Amino acid sequence: MAVPHPSDAGLAAARAYLEDQARVAHGFGSPFVAALLLAGARHLEVAPYTATMMAEWPGDRASAAVAMRFHSALHALARQGSIAPLAALFRGETVDVDHAVRTALAMGDLVIAERLKHPTQTNEVARSAAFAAALLHLGQMFAMPVELLEIGASAGLNLNLGRYRHNLGGTIAGDPCSELTIAPTWFGPPPPATTLDVRSARGVDLAPIRIEDAAACERLLDHLFVDQVQRMDRLTRALAIARRHPPPTGSG
Repeated sequence: MAVPHPSDAGLAAARAYLEDQARVAHGFGSPFVAALLLAGARHLEVAPYTATMMAEWPGDRASAAVAMRFHSALHALARQGSIAPLAALFRGETVDVDHAVRTALAMGDLVIAERLKHPTQTNEVARSAAFAAALLHLGQMFAMPVELLEIGASAGLNLNLGRYRHNLGGTIAGDPCSELTIAPTWFGPPPPATTLDVRSARGVDLAPIRIEDAAACERLLDHLFVDQVQRMDRLTRALAIARRHPPPTGSG
């Protein structure tokens, strides 16, 4: 099979897109991911399959989160440890981003290109704090148990919100002995200290993540920015809880 060659115009457009998304990542407070994307733009030509896929992307790259797919692929390769300079970069043992990313692109071209085919899939359990606060207010109003139903549940981790310890401006909700504490920055009065009584929970997703699928759970972790340490810790703890208490999710 012939090695693909992206057009000069397509390659320039792909590079410009990565550079733009690097500015977005920096604005999100992730200079490390921004540096990865900029290095990817500089060295994209050493990965012909990845470069061609990005150059010939059908539709809007930003809407498809192609940059985040690219970052996820690099994170996965780093976590696997198969490309030493990249693994060292993610561990903070080197600051030579260009060497690490260029080596990863050259050695992992086919792997990265394959990962670009799959959309991003995340499951941020910190969002459950907002749900828990609303449920406490509803509990004060109606004093009734709750049935959780979620559309777009991903791995269904937010369906386990009753198994997390939430510190909501000083009001503790959920399991006070949970290994996962979610404590958002709180403004204003805390929600009422009523009982969070979740009797059942179900979710659906177009492409649900199965907790029993170790590779799928690894992909969830791969999508996180390595410099978002607290988010990584939350997800790791939530996955451990979900393995003991699998949230029921399906595709319809």
